[in-house]
Order: sequence, then structure tokens, then C-alpha cells
Amino acid sequence: AELLENEVYSNALVALFPKIRQRADVVLENVKKAGMKEGDFMDEHTESRLRPQILNEAFAFEVVSMIQELNRRQNSFLSQSKEFIASPDAEEARANLLAEATVNDLMNDDKGFAVQENFLDDNELEWQHFLEEDTNNILAVKSDLDEVTGRRKKGCADMFECWLHKNECMEKYPAIAYLVEQLELLPFEINRKSSLMSKASLNLCKLSDSHIFLQVFRSKAEGKNPLSEEVTLQGQEPRLDGTRGKDDNGLKLSATYFFSSNWNDGFDNKGKTSLIRNNKKVAEIAPIADRLVLYRSRQVMHSVEQVILQEGMPPKRRLSITVFFNGPEADSWSNSS
Repeated sequence: AELLENEVYSNALVALFPKIRQRADVVLENVKKAGMKEGDFMDEHTESRLRPQILNEAFAFEVVSMIQELNRRQNSFLSQSKEFIASPDAEEARANLLAEATVNDLMNDDKGFAVQENFLDDNELEWQHFLEEDTNNILAVKSDLDEVTGRRKKGCADMFECWLHKNECMEKYPAIAYLVEQLELLPFEINRKSSLMSKASLNLCKLSDSHIFLQVFRSKAEGKNPLSEEVTLQGQEPRLDGTRGKDDNGLKLSATYFFSSNWNDGFDNKGKTSLIRNNKKVAEIAPIADRLVLYRSRQVMHSVEQVILQEGMPPKRRLSITVFFNGPEADSWSNSS
């Protein structure tokens, strides 16, 4: 329904129907051919039962591809638009949330990433618990829903990911909304401090309302009871957030905040995020609560290490929120880049 209410998406959706039917026809024909090789010929009754299912799967695939492409184009456009730049002269630019060393590391071409400890100055882990409560509320609503079809998934994965909207956070998830408010200040501050360092602003854009990404790695068992068997938390293969050239998606800076309050209890060296640049691992960063990791979206890949929880251990969840800031590809990160 939300797609149909948006003129850009609704027009693209109408144009997509012939492609959906074509994909479904190809899949169905391939199923028939595979059956024929085994001597199994599909009758009309079986085909009529299979076709709606195949059409649904083709619809979901094409809609996801359409949304991704339209979002890529929109982000690429926004990254070039001056009106969306976070002004280094704005009041927000003087928030002073980042240490000078953090900005230096980010601007340093030999690194291109930075780590800021105690981002929310949450030594008592109070905000971590509030953020976990919001995450529990999100999981209760969204964890077994397919975001495209809105239908229940068959089984819940050990890794949960979803995009959040700023207005949604403000209405339903106050702790996440507060975190996002702090993260929103980063492009202003980084633009200001980078301009003082290199005499040229990075032209990072303000945070887009929908560039908020929640990621949860969890054991199937929840609560405080010890695990009755060994459990593996699956990791994440290397991925690059930003793209370049004709496929540019506009993303310039990624910022990941960790808030797993119980990860620190003798477990802080597990489930590390690896940062990879030019096919070389340049850092391994543990998901310590209240830790912020910043990295260049178009240059630094990231992955998550698999974790094995031994029998008898309490259940663990690795929680993070990542926000993405647009910015033009052409602008330099430093005088030497």
C-alpha cells in the first residue's frame, strides 16, 4: 500500500508487471524442463497450483530490485545536491562529539576508518538497556515479517536486519530516536573539522530519514537461562556499502554504533567487525557497548566474525545500528587523496 501511495514507486511498479510475468514464465518453464529430464511431466492442474506461488516469488524479487535501483538513483542525486549538505557553519557543527584523533584517523588515507569510544558517555550502560528494550519491541513486531510482502516468514533467522525510519523511531522507539539525534550531528561536525584540517569540506550530507539500519545477531534461545547446547551465531560476509561510477549509490560515510550490554562480560573479543581495504584486513573491532565505528563507505568493506556460544553460557545478542551519510564521490577525503 505504501508503494502505491508514492508516485515514483507506483509508476515503476506498473511498468514492472510485464517483467514479473516474464520472470515467472521462465521459472515455470525451467521447472517443467527439469521434471521432463526425470520423466516427470507437469499436468495443467499442477501448473495452475504452482503458478501463483511462482508469480509471488517473481513479484517479490522484482519489487526488491526496483526499490534498490530507485533508492540508488535518489541517493546518488541527493549526494550531489548542495541543499542537503550539512553546513560546517551550522550550530550543529559545534557539538564536539568526536575526538580530534577520531577525525584525523578518518581523514588519514592510510586508515580511512576511526573508532570513538564512549560515544554516549554511557558508563553505567543505562542507554544500552533502553536501546535493547526498543530492539525487543522491534523484534516483537518485525522479526518474522517479510518487509516486501508483509507476510510471516517461515522460521526466524538467527540474524535479523531491518531499515528504520526516523519518524517511526520518534513515535515508537525513544532510545533509538535519541541515538539517531546524536548521530545526525556527525556530518556537520566532520565537515567543519575536516575543512579546518584540509581547507576543504567533505560535503557530507545530512542524514536521510530512512538511512537507519538495525542489525541483530542472536541465539535462538532468548532470556537469561543458560544455553542447553552449543550455538553458532552466523557472521556476515564482506560487503561494501558505497558504490562508484555509473552505479554510484551516493553513500560516502558509514557509522556503526554497538549497544550489546552483556557482550562485555568476558566476551568482548568475539564477534569482531573486520574492516577490509584493497583486499587487505586493516582492523578487527570488537562490538563493545557504546563504541562507534566510522568508515569510508566507498573504500572500506566490512564483515562480521562468526561466534560460537558454548553450552551453559547465557544467550548473547550482538546489536548495532548503522547510519549512512551521502556525499559526492568526487570530493577528496584529504589533501593527498
